[in-house]
Amino acid sequence: MLPYLTNCDPGDETTVTESPAKDWRVIDHKGDEIVVGSRVMFGDPAEGEQDSYTGIVTDITEPDADYDDELQRGVQYPPKVTLRYGDGDEEVVTSYDVTRITWGDYPDGPIMQTFQADDLEVVTG
Repeated sequence: MLPYLTNCDPGDETTVTESPAKDWRVIDHKGDEIVVGSRVMFGDPAEGEQDSYTGIVTDITEPDADYDDELQRGVQYPPKVTLRYGDGDEEVVTSYDVTRITWGDYPDGPIMQTFQADDLEVVTG
C-alpha cells in the first residue's frame, strides 16, 4: 500500500496513513510508475535545460467515467497529473488509457488499469 496524507488543513498536524488498494496506475513514456512525490521532467527540453523542466508531482486525480447524454454513450476521464516546478509554477498533464485487455479479463475487466502520461519522464538519481 502507498502512503498518503490525511488531515492536511493549514495549521493541522499532517498524518501519513496507508492508502486503500487501488486498481489503476499512471506511468511515464518509458513505463515507470508516477506517484505523488515523484520527480519528473516535462517534455523534451534542450540539452542543459532539463533542470528548469523538472518538477515534483503534487497531485494525481482519480480516473472517472460518466454517461454523456449528448453523445449517448459512456465517456472516460483519465487521471490528470499536476507537477510543481522549483519556481512555484504548475503544469497539469492529462494521461490516457493504455490498458491491455485480454479475453482472460472478461467479464470483470482488467485487474490493473494503466494510464500513460507521455509528456512526463520520471527522473531518478
